[in-house]
Amino acid sequence: MGKTILKKTLMRSDAVKFLETGKTGLINGFVSSRTGRAFKAFLVLGEGGKLRVRPPRRKAHQSQNRSSSEDQAGGGRRVAFFPDYGLLCISGGYTFSP
Repeated sequence: MGKTILKKTLMRSDAVKFLETGKTGLINGFVSSRTGRAFKAFLVLGEGGKLRVRPPRRKAHQSQNRSSSEDQAGGGRRVAFFPDYGLLCISGGYTFSP
């Protein structure tokens, strides 16, 4: 394992944690070789002893138009009716009305 990975010089504490547990904490300051943008990631020991760079999991975001209380009250369902076509859409499913 080198001292510099994706233009980020590793701290000694990160290297020690990686060698002890096979994973580091979240490290800020890696630079993408493709886009040149900085990002945060974990270093993880992968299959075959290879070093892997893993980004943190993203948080699930809520719709800007609905709050969590509205989702619970409505059951999180979305309903739309198109009378010209006789089409009723419920949570991504389609129902034709006669």
